[in-house]
Amino acid sequence: MSNLGILLKNNIYSMLGAFQGKKKRTKNSIVLAISVLIYIAICVVFALQVMGLFQVMKEVGIGEIPLFNSFQVVFMMLIILAFQQLTGKSKTNDSDLLLSLPLKKSEIVLSKTISKYLFALLLISMIILPTLVLYLCIFGFAINVLLWGLLLMLILPLFSVGLNYLLDFLVVRLFNRIKFANLIKIIFALLLFGAFLVVYIYNSSVMGTIDFTNLDSFLNKNFIIAWCVRLMLHNNLLNLLYLILVVFGTFTIGVLAYSSIFGKTFATYRSKQSSDYKVKTSSMFGKELKRYFTTPIYIFNTIIGPILLVILTIYLLIKGEDVLVAFGIADKTLFFGILTLIYLSMSAMTLISCCSISLEGRYLWILKSTPVSTNKILLSKSLVNVVIFVPVQLITSLSLAIIFKATAIEFVLFLILPMLSNLILSFGGTYINLLLPKLTWENEAQVVKQGISVLVTMLIGFVITLIPVVFTLCGLSITLSGLLSLGAYLLIFALTLILLFVDGKKKFEKLEM
Repeated sequence: MSNLGILLKNNIYSMLGAFQGKKKRTKNSIVLAISVLIYIAICVVFALQVMGLFQVMKEVGIGEIPLFNSFQVVFMMLIILAFQQLTGKSKTNDSDLLLSLPLKKSEIVLSKTISKYLFALLLISMIILPTLVLYLCIFGFAINVLLWGLLLMLILPLFSVGLNYLLDFLVVRLFNRIKFANLIKIIFALLLFGAFLVVYIYNSSVMGTIDFTNLDSFLNKNFIIAWCVRLMLHNNLLNLLYLILVVFGTFTIGVLAYSSIFGKTFATYRSKQSSDYKVKTSSMFGKELKRYFTTPIYIFNTIIGPILLVILTIYLLIKGEDVLVAFGIADKTLFFGILTLIYLSMSAMTLISCCSISLEGRYLWILKSTPVSTNKILLSKSLVNVVIFVPVQLITSLSLAIIFKATAIEFVLFLILPMLSNLILSFGGTYINLLLPKLTWENEAQVVKQGISVLVTMLIGFVITLIPVVFTLCGLSITLSGLLSLGAYLLIFALTLILLFVDGKKKFEKLEM
């Protein structure tokens, strides 16, 4: 097998945790099954979500809007992925080891590039494939839509890879020689990411008020997405040329920029603070919080939920009750029900504790040797998730509940359900990480983005979010569904605490590299 093949194979094995011994390799089939279930579930959920839009647009004879909607989601995912894979480290985590082996630098960079490409391809295929199936079923079979759609699915991930490399290069070159570099890098990237989310949310809100007689002018304002739509529907080869120039141009420049910094050490500011591990009980939580805020990839993979809540709240506060009219919502109880589901979804996207044990890696023995009880270690691991999400959730929930004059029951359910969901995922995530630890890894991305425990916790978050929906589909009122969900969440949270501090404690004490 070639060096490139070995590197790719090792990347896949590392992602699945296949280097953790023969006994743990039996979990790979379970992991694969869970991954397939999550993939299918996301495809089905997205298809169900946009099916109504496809059917409505068929009645008015406009196929551009559902395709535009799907490709807008695709580009959102690609840009979020580019930010989430941002490391900005002063030294690439595994570059020294890889460059010390009889491997060419080009082979190492190529293997990393292919791995990023395949991961991005997997994500956007969950949007593009359901879109193609729905379009061909509802609007009728069209070979050009199918072939161009598949081609776009194959080339668009290159844009995300190139953008990620460009951002990494930019952050390293700009900030790695500056005092407090990590803090500045994180603020810089968050500002860029926040600006993108504002544009995306504004664009999504405008879609509901499109004048179909001026559809071309709307598409022209969103040129990259419009290129995709017009290529699929009208075989516009000029749009294909534009896409190739943007996608392959970004990819080529990004790879060249990343190659120029790969394996190089950049001088960074070093704090004079002692690096010993004599951790006091009172500082354990502070240590976990510090790890979170000094690990960019950790932040960008877990901060999306709170950021979206802030942006959504600002938008709703500005629009006021005009939002209800614009979206045709006459019942405020329904409005708060929809808001609660959005908040539950944001809670399910904030997954910090489910990889906190794995991030200890080969230094796990240091944590276990600290003069702190196991319960306090597990508590500190879980509370970071709570501190990042719950304060934002409570402030934004209170603001919206007051502005939109929620009733007492709506007020309580809107505040408590998302908070309970977050508590379940915070403490439950720590327990799941103890069940499925990944202590052997090359870089933090493999733990934060691709860890087994992250996938399982994500699936549980998805199930928890659906509990109120299931009660409503059974014919119960929104209020009664919320109250029953409240009881279910309390029961699940109590069970989660028992599992973590009884069985989880034993598993942590037995845990070894």
